[in-house]
Amino acid sequence: MDGDINGNYFDGSVTATNDFLQPGSWWKVDLLGIFDIETIEIFNRQDCCSSRLSDFIVTIYNQGEEVWTYQNPPGIPPYRTIIDVPNIKGNEVKVSLPEENGGFLSLAEVIVQGQELV
Repeated sequence: MDGDINGNYFDGSVTATNDFLQPGSWWKVDLLGIFDIETIEIFNRQDCCSSRLSDFIVTIYNQGEEVWTYQNPPGIPPYRTIIDVPNIKGNEVKVSLPEENGGFLSLAEVIVQGQELV
């Protein structure tokens, strides 16, 4: 996102979707290359509303094809969640809420770590 893990929305570094009635809110990043993804760190909002990241889903895509999915356990996640990825190659990472949840999605930061494949 912007490299700032500050979880206070009013400091200008937290994203938020703007339609709480829309089911399946999401955020996605194009990595601009294919990577062997090792870990994904998700930083939650700290000032309030941390429940907006409840039950989030992480999906990795490789050239448009879904290749891996992780669903966070039910409940409100901590400020920082580290997800170990089992040798998955991809070029896009999506963080979303389940379709049945709807609501706002807020993220303080998403860090994708891995090695670019040449």
